[in-house]
Amino acid sequence: MLPPTTKFPLVFPLLVLLGISAQYNVLLTLDVKQLRSRGPPGTNGRRALLDVTEAPPFTSFQVPLPDLVRAYETNIACTDGLIPADQVVNTTADLLVGAGRNIPKTIHVTGKTKCVTQAFHDNLKYWVSQMPGYSFYFHDDQAVETLFRSQSWPLFPQIQNSFECLRGAGGAAMSDLWRYLVLFQYGGVYADMDTRPNTLFNATTITPDMDGFFLIEDQFKILSQYFFAIGPQHPLMFHAIQDVMQRMHAQVEVGTFNVPVESGPHCLHRAYKAFRGIHDGKNGPWKPTHQPKAGVYYYHDFKEETSNNSSSNRSITVVGNASTPDQWVIREAFKAQDKNSAWDKMNVSNYRHMNKKPLEKSCLDLLWEKQHQPEFVRTG
Repeated sequence: MLPPTTKFPLVFPLLVLLGISAQYNVLLTLDVKQLRSRGPPGTNGRRALLDVTEAPPFTSFQVPLPDLVRAYETNIACTDGLIPADQVVNTTADLLVGAGRNIPKTIHVTGKTKCVTQAFHDNLKYWVSQMPGYSFYFHDDQAVETLFRSQSWPLFPQIQNSFECLRGAGGAAMSDLWRYLVLFQYGGVYADMDTRPNTLFNATTITPDMDGFFLIEDQFKILSQYFFAIGPQHPLMFHAIQDVMQRMHAQVEVGTFNVPVESGPHCLHRAYKAFRGIHDGKNGPWKPTHQPKAGVYYYHDFKEETSNNSSSNRSITVVGNASTPDQWVIREAFKAQDKNSAWDKMNVSNYRHMNKKPLEKSCLDLLWEKQHQPEFVRTG
């Protein structure tokens, strides 16, 4: 949130921009060993950040997941034939990290409200049935907002401002940043709510030693963003969050923000390359370089030629190829017509169908106007 001021209206936006740039550069020069190291038993599986040059903790506190999603909320009023999505609370599963497991047994799904059609309710219930022993949390818009607002983010001091700008870009852009942040904080599995587990994915597929689990999507042959799993405080998510923030704050026209390129799967691919230490300067979306293949990849293994046997390194596991992702998780579990009809009933926007109109405002414009015009109406 920008501090209120009524003086120096031309100087203040420049100071904000300089501050954002400085903070971003400082964050990228942090001793990233804090993000890659695993600690001895009793340290939650990773060395405490305080062990690294007296840096502050990742967050000042963490809202328990059942509280974040209001899992025990009753009397949810749904209309137009919609019904409440189920929540499955298993706090033991949520806290498995550091107890011989890297990725907690927690599934995160998001939607505009907790009210879904019968078809989507059945699909989400199928996820639950195929993943016994897992928690299942449905994050509505209120829970998404709470994640950004109710916790402090020392590693991401501009993230609340980024969230404000992403409102102008629409719900899909906010969902992208949210999934990176919720998995950075809590870890677990993220799945689009129109996906469905298939024969190769069940409660035992993600093994305790895995620190990240990804498929390869079929169009650009890069990491799947519609479904993936990762351990908390993972450097891949760190880079994804920073990438979205940097690009949004530099956005000169928020209304035409290119979601797939700027915050979606191509953002995740840039984060993957940064995670591995690949800095080739070739980040165009149409011909992505260094597309992953099945295997295990370690932090900066490309740059430092890290040994695959390194037990002190953060990693991700990639399975299959661009022809086989549906063998693990079906990306489109609904026919397009049925899905679009359901989304209309649930008031969910499909970024492919959004009428993107220029707002004639940059991200910094939106932040300035929100501070100085409290009644400013945002779009999205």
